[in-house]
Amino acid sequence: MTGDMIINLYLREIWRQDLSISIRQIFPSDKQHVMNFMDREFSNEKGWKMEAERGWYNGTLLIVVKNEEIIGFICYDCTGQGYLGPFGISEKYRGQGIGKELLYACLDAMKIKGYGYAVVGYVSDDRVGSPTEFYKKVAKAEYIPFSNPHYTLYMNKVTMADETLAGYDELDHFRKYGW
Repeated sequence: MTGDMIINLYLREIWRQDLSISIRQIFPSDKQHVMNFMDREFSNEKGWKMEAERGWYNGTLLIVVKNEEIIGFICYDCTGQGYLGPFGISEKYRGQGIGKELLYACLDAMKIKGYGYAVVGYVSDDRVGSPTEFYKKVAKAEYIPFSNPHYTLYMNKVTMADETLAGYDELDHFRKYGW
């Protein structure tokens, strides 16, 4: 399945764990350090740097630091209002609960800002290492019905216009029955 997922921000009591890490909003002079981290750890994710830069400018980019080293980042309100991501943890620190804590810090920031829900856009479970199970397990995220990227804010992407919609039966179901 491919689509947007939603996280109920009112479930925040299921979150928290101390990992001797520091999660904080990026300091303005740290921008280049974050960009270098992204180049090193996520060079295949070309659009992430642009979104992280928007998060830096808007104050919606959080970093996680361990032993004075940036080991992860998360943004919100970068792709669209109420959207979470991009989000990444250095490969050597994955599986230690750090991503979970960083996600929780971001969700807390969104809740404080007044959001009731966070949308995790364009999550696909059709590849190895998909974040789908992580979001389901850690934040009780669920797929939003009829949220194929062609019918969300992603439809405005230039590359999305070139992709085919053939075989998208959910749209016909929506037109016939609604939600």
